[in-house]
Amino acid sequence: MLSTQHIPDPITASAGAAASDIMIAMTRVLIMLAVVALLRCGGGQQKETYAEGVIRRNKQARDTGSDLNIRNIQKAIDDYRNDNDAYPAGNDYTVLTPALTPTYIVVLPERDSWGRRYRYECDGRSYRLSSNGQDGLPHTPDDIVVTGSS
Repeated sequence: MLSTQHIPDPITASAGAAASDIMIAMTRVLIMLAVVALLRCGGGQQKETYAEGVIRRNKQARDTGSDLNIRNIQKAIDDYRNDNDAYPAGNDYTVLTPALTPTYIVVLPERDSWGRRYRYECDGRSYRLSSNGQDGLPHTPDDIVVTGSS
């Protein structure tokens, strides 16, 4: 009886080993690419979502809008003082409209970027003009405040 022993073909055997080596090398390259991608993305740090970015930019725009408004009002109050040797007296923002418009400011903004009224307190010699900021609460860190004194 003839023995049928399988003798490996040297060409096929080396091709299989080469294919295996290529697969291992490709796997290593893919792992390295994944590591590089993770490192470029901040090493696993959480990124801001689109919605969070929109909310942040909206808050910045509101802060900037209220800050610009309050600076314009401050300039009008200071100009009034230069002409009248006193600030508009009163502890209500509404005293500013007849005192400042239209001579010192064409349109006096009544509300901040969050839709709340500005606050004004003055004794004639010094004043405090403020916005309650995003949280709407007075005397908190997000308030926008300007002051002046003679």
